[in-house]
Amino acid sequence: MELLSARYVMGRTLDLDGAGAVVHVRADDAALGVLERRLSELGPCARRSYTNHVAFGVRGSPDIAEALADAMEALVLDPAGSPAALVQAIDAARRPNWIRLQELARARGLPVLLDDEGLSIGVGAWSATFGMEARPTSFDGLASAPVAMVTGTNGKTTTTRFLAAMAQAQGYTAGHTCSDGIFVGAQCIERGDWSGPGAARRILRHGRVRFAVLETARGGMLRRGVQVDFADAAVVTNVSADHLGEWGVQTVDDMAEVKLLVGYALRPGGTLVLNADQWRWPELLERFQAERPDVVVRWFSTVREADGCVRDGVVVVDGQRVLPVREIPLTFGGRAAHNIENALAAALAGAAMGLPTPMIAAGLRALTPDPEHSAGRANAFTVAVPGGEATVFVDFAHNPEGMRHLAVLARTWGEAGHRPQRRLLMIGQAGDRSDAVLDATTRAALEMEPAHVYLKEMVKYQRGRQPGEVTSRMHTIFAASGVQTSVWPDELAATAAALGDLRDGDFLLLLAHTDAAAVVERVRARARVTSVLPLPL
Repeated sequence: MELLSARYVMGRTLDLDGAGAVVHVRADDAALGVLERRLSELGPCARRSYTNHVAFGVRGSPDIAEALADAMEALVLDPAGSPAALVQAIDAARRPNWIRLQELARARGLPVLLDDEGLSIGVGAWSATFGMEARPTSFDGLASAPVAMVTGTNGKTTTTRFLAAMAQAQGYTAGHTCSDGIFVGAQCIERGDWSGPGAARRILRHGRVRFAVLETARGGMLRRGVQVDFADAAVVTNVSADHLGEWGVQTVDDMAEVKLLVGYALRPGGTLVLNADQWRWPELLERFQAERPDVVVRWFSTVREADGCVRDGVVVVDGQRVLPVREIPLTFGGRAAHNIENALAAALAGAAMGLPTPMIAAGLRALTPDPEHSAGRANAFTVAVPGGEATVFVDFAHNPEGMRHLAVLARTWGEAGHRPQRRLLMIGQAGDRSDAVLDATTRAALEMEPAHVYLKEMVKYQRGRQPGEVTSRMHTIFAASGVQTSVWPDELAATAAALGDLRDGDFLLLLAHTDAAAVVERVRARARVTSVLPLPL
């Protein structure tokens, strides 16, 4: 029997419908049958089959989840062993006082979070965190606050920022987490990729937060589960081919099921916002709503009538005109279709959370395409070059669908009267992308019709591939289409080379994944930025 992974979970995952622990194993049917019987001695056991392995999950309260994971791992490694000592270790981990506190809080309708830092009741400014032996006599002053969760393959960070900006416009102190950091109001309290459960807990416990927006990446949901069960709105921006082959997720349909886990984070009567332009929802949604018939499902679309849509060039939510698309800076006059989708998703979620239409409009106007308001996403600059000016665009696109959206934007840029002399591209990919995804991303980049491509090595993200393997594969596809390429040892070297080659009228797209802040500084310093690019209306 081969143990692939063992982990505790604090909420619902693909493998388990609540807190407990999960093991992924590979073995013959007879061995799997024995293991399932032994695991059932620890608690209610669920089984899920994947393409080439099986996952077993055992339910248990959050306080014993880690001990339960250790016990399950021990049984996988020694299926003939006695579980008696393991059960004792699990019982020793129980925290009856915390369970009692949870029950008391939930009886009062209060949100609860439990982890190794303690048990917290309430949200943000109306929360308190209690130690293991705390026995509060009153819950006065503790309450919930508006909470939204945002997931999807692309657009999570921008949609999260839109929602936080709407809340700020309404006068809330909004806390949000995203792949750029943890933010409370306008202050960044931690830089880095903070789109997992640890960041969510920090915002939900922060004493200044009165409105929480949580970017929720698929990795955290798969590893630790969805612990929150009191969100007011949950958004799935879209689902496409990315991160397949990890944690048993092999297909886009599998990934859609992962993303839909945020629906279980909703309080009774909460709102789930989905993309009406994706075909894969009906069957998944039928299964979801069989369990959660209380959830209200809202739809957005850029091409048809929906709860949130575009009508005669105007964003419309529930029949109410919000603002013209051209007034949303990140849509670049309506040319960035992906950011129209993100705006619609955020607007629907904002409306579901009670934000008035003028504040929704204000939030959509607030994000401008610069590092101060939309760091690393759709950062557009006009830069001085010998003999004139060029356009430099910095973005985070890292999969076929994201690249395809930017290719359309690059091709249509000239329609604003700024026909590029040449289109140039800096691109690279992490090694954990499959060959199919690497090839699809490269072919999507060809839709930009680049004159030259600066391929960057991503040394810190080789993830099982040999040095040069990814860039070589991408070069082969570009070369077959007659596109010139050059290979650079890292992101900053590729950026410097691309900036040094700029001529009057060029359009340069820099896909910055490892050193985005430094890339922006290179643009500002070496290219002598003259202004943030005027929007091509």
